[in-house]
Amino acid sequence: MRLPAACLVLILACLRAAAGAEPPPYDHYDPVALNEQAVRAARDGDETTALILLERAVRIFPQDRRIAANLETLRAWREGRPRPARPRPPPAPAARTEPPEPPALWPAAERGYAARQSGNEE
Repeated sequence: MRLPAACLVLILACLRAAAGAEPPPYDHYDPVALNEQAVRAARDGDETTALILLERAVRIFPQDRRIAANLETLRAWREGRPRPARPRPPPAPAARTEPPEPPALWPAAERGYAARQSGNEE
């Protein structure tokens, strides 16, 4: 009878301790969360932490151009190089004055099908 009571006390103590514990500030395996945390760290003046977080994010998800651009910008800033140029978005298409022509209602293939159904082959 003593063993279960001791286990219950231990479990209750662990639950009380866990209830007061704070969750980690970010997920260490989520590249987007790492990027956001790195941006906050850089904004707060902690460039070393920002560099470590961005390098980890790039290792996890190297295809994300935004994370790679942030890492390159931070490296350039630390080395005293000018900020790398970001590609400009393509220009917006010119506004049309008239709407485009609507598509044909009955394509040629469907006309042939209707004619076959009615017995009038083309």
